[in-house]
Amino acid sequence: MLSNLDAIPEYEASTNKELQKENPINVELTLDELREFDGTDSHKPVYVAINGVIYDVTCKRHLYALGKGYHILAGRECARALAKGCLTEDMCSNELNDLNDEEFDTLKDWETYYNRSYPNVGRVVYAHIK
Repeated sequence: MLSNLDAIPEYEASTNKELQKENPINVELTLDELREFDGTDSHKPVYVAINGVIYDVTCKRHLYALGKGYHILAGRECARALAKGCLTEDMCSNELNDLNDEEFDTLKDWETYYNRSYPNVGRVVYAHIK
């Protein structure tokens, strides 16, 4: 797995999910590093993380662009926001302890959607408390 941002190649557009099977990326990013993939730099891919899984949503960059409806999710862990159906910055986290059954079902639906629609390119590495 890649362990730093320097190992991520400059982005080349591709909307083919099959390409992932041939050339998996397997990045490991901290939450701070993930923020660098929020769609504001056109030379980098746009990433969204759900439950620690990072998806490349660059093929729909226009939906995640600054000022667009899903921009708040770009470059963030957004499991809680999707589960709650509340697309605000304070909801972008992986804090799921207080979700009810309906919200967990909603999150599973979103995970299924992202798995079918976008390449999984890696995972979030959470800092360990010392």
